[in-house]
Amino acid sequence: MLVSRSYSTIIAILMPLTFLSLSGEAQLSPLGAYLKCYSTLTNSRPRSSDDLYQQVLSGEVTPANACVQLITESEFNGQGVIKVNSDRHRRILHTLHSFHQSWFGKLDFLSSFAAGVRGTYSSYIYDQSEPALYITRALFQPNQKYEDIVTSNQSLKPVRFMSGTLKSSATRQETIDLGLCRASDSPATCYFDVSMGGARAPWAQVRYSPKGDLVGIQAANPLIVPQLNAKGEKLKDVNIVANIGGGIIGSPIYRMVNQPLAINGHFDGSTVARNWSKALFQDLLCRSLPVLRYGDALPFVDATSSFPFRQSQTCVTCHATIDRMAGTMRNYTLRFAGRATTTVDEKILAIEYADAWPISKPPIENWRSEIDTDYHLRPPIGQLYYRGYDGTLNFSSVSGSGELGSELAARKDLYVCAAKRYYEFFTGHSVTVADINDPAYIEPLPPEEIHHRNRVIELGERLFQHQSLKILIREIIESPEFNEVPIVLDRGLASEES
Repeated sequence: MLVSRSYSTIIAILMPLTFLSLSGEAQLSPLGAYLKCYSTLTNSRPRSSDDLYQQVLSGEVTPANACVQLITESEFNGQGVIKVNSDRHRRILHTLHSFHQSWFGKLDFLSSFAAGVRGTYSSYIYDQSEPALYITRALFQPNQKYEDIVTSNQSLKPVRFMSGTLKSSATRQETIDLGLCRASDSPATCYFDVSMGGARAPWAQVRYSPKGDLVGIQAANPLIVPQLNAKGEKLKDVNIVANIGGGIIGSPIYRMVNQPLAINGHFDGSTVARNWSKALFQDLLCRSLPVLRYGDALPFVDATSSFPFRQSQTCVTCHATIDRMAGTMRNYTLRFAGRATTTVDEKILAIEYADAWPISKPPIENWRSEIDTDYHLRPPIGQLYYRGYDGTLNFSSVSGSGELGSELAARKDLYVCAAKRYYEFFTGHSVTVADINDPAYIEPLPPEEIHHRNRVIELGERLFQHQSLKILIREIIESPEFNEVPIVLDRGLASEES
C-alpha cells in the first residue's frame, strides 16, 4: 500500500546517511545518494530488501550505477514499449515524462484556439504532451540522440497502460443524433456528424488519444480525415498529425498551442508567428527575451516604418529575433477537418489541424518594415538571430522548421538548456544561462551561482558531444553538487514499504 508523505521526510531518511568531506561540508554516503536518486526518479523510497539497495549498501554497486540501472530497466524495446512493465518502472517513466512536460510553458490546449472554436474534438484527438514525448523518447529509447528532439520529421504518439491493457490508440465515433458522446453511450460507438442539414451520417472513424499510464512512445500513424467546405462537401484528404520537420517545433501540437490563429487566417508581416518563436526560446533554450544586446538591434530600426515597434530600438531588440525566425512559419494556418452542428447549442464541432498556405509567390527581403499581403504565400525563409549563453552572436538563414531545427541542433545552447533543467531537477540548484557578459545584464552573479552555472555549461557542452541524456544523468549523480545534503523541496513522497 502506498502511503503519502511530505518530501521533507527525505531529510530524516538521509541525514543519518551523511559524512563530512575533506572541505568540512556534509556529503551523502553512497546509500544516502542512492536514496536521494531513487526518490527523485520514483517519488517513493525503496524497500530495504530491494536488490539495488542491498548492493549499494554493501559497496558492490555505486549509487550512480544503481540509478542508471533503474533508468536502463525502464527503457523501451524495439517496438517503443517499456521493457519491464512494473509499477516501479512506470513510476520512473511517469516522473521523468512529467518533468519533461514542465519544460513547456503553454500546456492548455483548448485555450490556444480562437474564440468560438473551443467546443471541438481536437483535445480528444491530440495528446497535448506530444512535445515532451520527443524528450522522453530521447532518454528511454536506446541509441536515440538528444538532437533528434529538433531534427526528427516524425509525429509521435503515446502508448499507455490502463486496466492491464496496452493502448496506442482508441477508435471512437460521435453519436449521430447529437454529435457528442452521452454518458450512456459506449465510447467505441460514438459518431462524428458532419452533415449540414439533411440526413446525418458518420464521416470517419477517428482515433482518440489513449488515456492511462505512459508505457511507451511510437511514431504516429497518419490520421487521414476529409477536409470539408462550408457545405459539408469534401475538398481533399489530409493527415492531421503530420510533422513538418524540426521535431518538437514542427509538431502539430506545438504549432497550434503556441500560435493562436483564426481558422484560415494568415500572417502579413506585421502579424507573424512570434508567439511560437518566443515559446521556442523559452522552452528549448531556457531563454527569456531579449536574447540580443541593445546594439545588435540598431541595423533593423526603421523610423519610417508603419509598424511602431520597428521605430524603437528597444522593441526591435526582441522583434529582430522572434519576427525574423517566425519567417520559417509564415505559411502556417489553422483549418477545420469536418464540421457539424448539434441539437444542443448549434456550436460548430470539428477538428482543428495545422496546415500551410501553398507557396505561390517569390521570396523577398525576409523582414520588411511594411505590410506584405503575400507574406504567407512566400517560401518559409527566416533567420536565426540571437546571442548564446557565452555571448556569441548567432546568425543563419534557414528555410522551414526542419532547417531551423538542424541549426539549433548544431549549437550548444540547446544542450546547455537541457543540462540546466536536469541539474536543477536532481540537485535543486537553479542557474541562469543568459548572456551574463552583456553590459546591460542586471547585476553580477555571486560566486556560488557562477560555480553552478559553470557546472551546467560543462555538462551541456558534453551533452552536445555525446548526445545521451542517460550519460548526463550519470554525470550529475556523480557530481559533488548532487551529493550535498538535500534541500527540502515541496514534493510528495510515497513509500513502497507495505
